[in-house]
Amino acid sequence: MIELDKLFWGPDLQPTPPGEWQAIQRDAAAGPCWVIDGDLGPRDSHLVERLAAADAIVILEHSLLVCVWRAVRRSRENREFWRRVLGYRSYSLPAIRAAITSAGRGDAARWLRNPADAERFLATTGAEG
Repeated sequence: MIELDKLFWGPDLQPTPPGEWQAIQRDAAAGPCWVIDGDLGPRDSHLVERLAAADAIVILEHSLLVCVWRAVRRSRENREFWRRVLGYRSYSLPAIRAAITSAGRGDAARWLRNPADAERFLATTGAEG
């Protein structure tokens, strides 16, 4: 399990420099078996390559209210985080859709639009939520 946010954000929530970040992303998807979690928007420089290598693609497209509520419950976040949350539907989702299309992986993508969709998906895979 690879969490992009944990790899990308350093101490004091400083981003990993671009060259170093590209190498980390390449290494993350080079293994024979992986699950990568996260969306770094425009900083996610190897998204198409990861999508092409993935067996399955799962996109959580929960409402803004659900995302904000869960983030508030989880921890305190900085301004950059909240900009990403608020802009996700306008900027990141269209880019993710385009990357899935570009990688020719529409058939592998599952769009989970609410927590109930996610629970049903987990139940069919044998995973726990």
